[in-house]
Amino acid sequence: MLYLRLLQLPLMIDTIKCQCKFILIGNKNDIISSYNYQHSFSYKTHGLQWHTLDSMSIYKLKCYDNIKIIVEIKIIEAFDLNDDKIPKNKWINYDIV
Repeated sequence: MLYLRLLQLPLMIDTIKCQCKFILIGNKNDIISSYNYQHSFSYKTHGLQWHTLDSMSIYKLKCYDNIKIIVEIKIIEAFDLNDDKIPKNKWINYDIV
């Protein structure tokens, strides 16, 4: 299982909505598995689990000499402590870059 956990949000931010992509790549750059998910991180929902790995067998993974895991995270929305959406051009004021 792979688990992505939020460590800290910027000051005055309650929630950030992200596009999260996990990719598992085998020996010859072949994609073994991938997972693309939109998730809202906050202090109430501070983690995201990659469910795809739960269904993969140990036998299948042992067929590879090495495995590379790629995680891509893109912030698509941010909300302040009043749950108001912050325009993207104002993100810099909240230290979101």
